[in-house]
Amino acid sequence: MKYKAVNTLLSSPAVLGLVNAKVERYGTVTKLAVDEGGYHAEVRLLGRDMPLNITVGVIEFSDDGGRVTLRDLRGSEAWLQHLLEDMVDGREFELPPAAASALRPFRSMLP
Repeated sequence: MKYKAVNTLLSSPAVLGLVNAKVERYGTVTKLAVDEGGYHAEVRLLGRDMPLNITVGVIEFSDDGGRVTLRDLRGSEAWLQHLLEDMVDGREFELPPAAASALRPFRSMLP
């Protein structure tokens, strides 16, 4: 129950559409969720039958909410884990203005 509002937001077509617009060249994010263990994504890569799972342990927002840093990433396969460590973990990413604005009310609910 603790994460119900955030999970409702994460599974909304608007959020999945925003995320999928960023990754459509590679595949589709089919599920987003959060619990005590972190933020979870199920991803289906183009040309691959089985989904991959990614967990983000920590999401840090900049003071203005326009940038995000992802930390403590875990991938369901070794090559994915290495990719996350090399390309994502600890790097800061700019959020589109609409996403930053939409997430602002939910930042206080995030673990």
